[in-house]
Amino acid sequence: MDESIIWLLANGKKEEAIKCIKKAARWNNKDYEEVLKCGYADDTIEMEVEVDKTPRSDGLDGDESAANRPMLGEVKATDTCKLQDLDENDSRTNSESDTITEHEKISFIQVLRIRRLLINSVAMWVTWFSASLGYFTLYLMVSTLAGDKYINYILTSLMDIPACSIFFFGFNKYGRRSVTILLYSVLAVGTFTLGLLRHFTDSENETWAVITLITSLISIVGGSGCFFSIFFYLPELFPTNVRNQATGYASCFARIGAMISPFMAALANIAIWAPGLVMGVFASIAVFLLFLLPETKNRQLPQTIAEMESWYKKDNSSSGKDSNGKARSV
Repeated sequence: MDESIIWLLANGKKEEAIKCIKKAARWNNKDYEEVLKCGYADDTIEMEVEVDKTPRSDGLDGDESAANRPMLGEVKATDTCKLQDLDENDSRTNSESDTITEHEKISFIQVLRIRRLLINSVAMWVTWFSASLGYFTLYLMVSTLAGDKYINYILTSLMDIPACSIFFFGFNKYGRRSVTILLYSVLAVGTFTLGLLRHFTDSENETWAVITLITSLISIVGGSGCFFSIFFYLPELFPTNVRNQATGYASCFARIGAMISPFMAALANIAIWAPGLVMGVFASIAVFLLFLLPETKNRQLPQTIAEMESWYKKDNSSSGKDSNGKARSV
């Protein structure tokens, strides 16, 4: 498979992008120049395109422009074509990332030096860690709940259905950030409550045992839904040339949470309420950090750091603040 054309352009690989466009045009029997005019780029890019200037045999009678339309494949002359930027709302910003060019490959250290990338990254690291820690801990501790452990595991597995439903129907209607905050709030409240119930109630009491099981199932809905949402939310927060890196770093923190989760059972032997407290604290921190992120609903994926930063400036402008975060006088 060929690389994404948008990714190639965002990383300055113009020659490879041209080859992909030519290949796609040839396979679909399309005019390369027409395809090129419909292309998208963040900046107007001039490219040398070699095309055949001989008339097309399938041109319409009397249509001189159609008859002289170039054919693909053979080299006769050189034309200069442009990839026009079709995004009218694209804004250029001067920021702390100006020292990094649009097409430069960004390292992990450079990500930490750019304020907005750092905020987004830390928020995603904590949210992925929290979701993984909560989800797998709740699953591994199902056997400690009262009742038949096989029935409990079946019920726990079925909780993916309501979690997926909340994500599926809410993500486009209410927005990415709002639904993600809701799911993490469910996880936080559920795990806090679960810890309190395990500490203050009698596990031998059938009523309290059922309430504890229901609380655990509700917490699983939150944890499972968190995984659904962050997998879709994260790629929309980062520009093209760092999106893969951002996903990889966040996934690494999720794996750390998964590695810690088996030790929560050992912690419960020391303090039965401790696992619920730990999961609830991290989920609460995740909720706070999510409020620092922008809503990405109905927004195009950012291609550059400048596009990503413009979201924050637009949000500040719409909320009555200037670019420095200070309230504007009326």
